[in-house]
Amino acid sequence: MLRMFITSAFLLSLFLLTGFSPRDLSAEHSANAQNFPETSRKLEQDGIMYNKGLYAIEEGKTDKAMTIFQALIAEFPQGRYTSNAKYERARIYRKNGNISKAAQDLKEVIDLPLSRKTVPAMFELAKIYESQKKYSDALGLYKRIIEDHPNSENITVAIHKRNEVNTILLFSKYPASFSFEYTVNPGDSLY
Repeated sequence: MLRMFITSAFLLSLFLLTGFSPRDLSAEHSANAQNFPETSRKLEQDGIMYNKGLYAIEEGKTDKAMTIFQALIAEFPQGRYTSNAKYERARIYRKNGNISKAAQDLKEVIDLPLSRKTVPAMFELAKIYESQKKYSDALGLYKRIIEDHPNSENITVAIHKRNEVNTILLFSKYPASFSFEYTVNPGDSLY
């Protein structure tokens, strides 16, 4: 109710101050839709397909969701929901044990500059790397989240995971990019 009141008040003040009418906007939208009807329909269609895929996941029909996401990616390679579809497809691949395809999709989502799924994809890929004991790669992703996306809602999780993986690397036999082997010689000291 409050939202409707604010919207109505905004439109009334817009009309009083500028003489602009909501009908003008509606007429302009209509003209644009008539000039570009195919583009308008395609923009709606990829969103509809994406939502159908999410709904299929919620119903537990991952095969159906996979089919929908694959069709969306094929039909709209540059669509607004393509990166989201790749992210969801990667999660299905991971759940089904196809880790290499999941990792590939997640890398593609991460490489897209304006994807809303970049940070979640980085977390998912880091989990894959951790499960494969590729701690150095996981650490690199957590550092990227912290450095490149400091305002992310999951920044504290990224910091915690970075510290956790760093500790694993420090006290394990797993090599890291900064690791080196040193042979202790007689007379060596820590001081």
